[in-house]
Amino acid sequence: MRQTERFRARIQPINPPCFLTAPEAAELLRVAPVTLNRWRIEGHGPPFRRFGRRVVYARADIIAWADARVRSSTSEPDKPNQTPPGHPARGA
Repeated sequence: MRQTERFRARIQPINPPCFLTAPEAAELLRVAPVTLNRWRIEGHGPPFRRFGRRVVYARADIIAWADARVRSSTSEPDKPNQTPPGHPARGA
Protein backbone atom coordinates (compact mmCIF):
# COMPACT_ATOMS: atom_id res chain seq x y z
CA MET A 1 0.00 0.00 0.00
CA ARG A 2 1.40 3.38 -0.95
CA GLN A 3 1.83 6.12 1.62
CA THR A 4 -1.00 8.28 0.23
CA GLU A 5 -3.41 5.32 0.33
CA ARG A 6 -2.52 4.65 3.97
CA PHE A 7 -3.07 8.32 4.79
CA ARG A 8 -6.48 8.36 3.06
CA ALA A 9 -7.50 5.19 4.90
CA ARG A 10 -6.67 6.83 8.24
CA ILE A 11 -8.54 10.10 7.67
CA GLN A 12 -11.68 8.82 5.93
CA PRO A 13 -14.55 8.08 8.30
CA ILE A 14 -15.89 4.53 8.29
CA ASN A 15 -19.46 5.67 7.55
CA PRO A 16 -19.24 9.14 6.05
CA PRO A 17 -22.45 11.17 6.30
CA CYS A 18 -24.46 11.39 3.12
CA PHE A 19 -25.43 15.02 2.57
CA LEU A 20 -28.36 15.98 0.38
CA THR A 21 -29.15 19.32 -1.18
CA ALA A 22 -32.48 20.95 -0.29
CA PRO A 23 -34.18 19.72 -3.50
CA GLU A 24 -32.86 16.17 -2.88
CA ALA A 25 -34.04 16.26 0.74
CA ALA A 26 -37.46 17.50 -0.35
CA GLU A 27 -37.66 14.66 -2.86
CA LEU A 28 -36.76 12.12 -0.15
CA LEU A 29 -39.55 13.52 2.07
CA ARG A 30 -41.89 13.80 -0.93
CA VAL A 31 -42.66 17.45 -0.27
CA ALA A 32 -42.16 20.51 -2.44
CA PRO A 33 -38.78 22.24 -2.06
CA VAL A 34 -40.70 25.40 -1.11
CA THR A 35 -42.30 23.50 1.79
CA LEU A 36 -38.92 22.30 3.05
CA ASN A 37 -37.54 25.86 2.80
CA ARG A 38 -40.51 27.20 4.79
CA TRP A 39 -40.04 24.53 7.47
CA ARG A 40 -36.37 25.51 7.75
CA ILE A 41 -37.21 29.21 8.05
CA GLU A 42 -39.95 28.55 10.63
CA GLY A 43 -37.66 26.21 12.57
CA HIS A 44 -39.71 23.02 12.53
CA GLY A 45 -38.18 21.05 9.68
CA PRO A 46 -35.42 18.46 9.77
CA PRO A 47 -31.99 19.52 11.09
CA PHE A 48 -29.74 21.06 8.46
CA ARG A 49 -26.18 22.21 8.07
CA ARG A 50 -24.84 25.30 6.41
CA PHE A 51 -21.52 25.16 4.58
CA GLY A 52 -20.92 28.75 3.58
CA ARG A 53 -24.09 29.70 1.72
CA ARG A 54 -25.01 26.12 0.92
CA VAL A 55 -27.71 24.36 2.95
CA VAL A 56 -27.45 20.57 3.17
CA TYR A 57 -29.27 17.85 5.06
CA ALA A 58 -27.73 14.65 6.41
CA ARG A 59 -29.76 11.69 5.18
CA ALA A 60 -29.66 10.12 8.67
CA ASP A 61 -31.04 13.34 10.20
CA ILE A 62 -33.95 13.38 7.75
CA ILE A 63 -34.82 9.75 8.49
CA ALA A 64 -34.59 10.33 12.27
CA TRP A 65 -36.76 13.48 12.00
CA ALA A 66 -39.37 11.62 9.95
CA ASP A 67 -39.34 8.67 12.38
CA ALA A 68 -39.96 11.05 15.30
CA ARG A 69 -43.13 12.28 13.57
CA VAL A 70 -44.94 8.93 13.52
CA ARG A 71 -48.56 9.31 14.62
CA SER A 72 -51.43 6.87 15.00
CA SER A 73 -54.17 9.49 14.63
CA THR A 74 -54.55 12.77 12.76
CA SER A 75 -55.88 14.34 15.97
CA GLU A 76 -52.62 13.74 17.85
CA PRO A 77 -50.73 16.98 18.51
CA ASP A 78 -47.18 17.32 17.19
CA LYS A 79 -45.70 17.57 20.68
CA PRO A 80 -46.89 16.15 23.99
CA ASN A 81 -49.25 18.52 25.83
CA GLN A 82 -49.60 20.74 22.77
CA THR A 83 -53.14 21.74 21.84
CA PRO A 84 -53.89 21.53 18.12
CA PRO A 85 -54.57 24.94 16.52
CA GLY A 86 -58.19 26.05 16.82
CA HIS A 87 -58.94 23.77 19.78
CA PRO A 88 -59.60 24.93 23.34
CA ALA A 89 -56.85 24.26 25.87
CA ARG A 90 -57.12 20.99 27.74
CA GLY A 91 -58.79 21.26 31.09
CA ALA A 92 -60.37 24.62 30.19
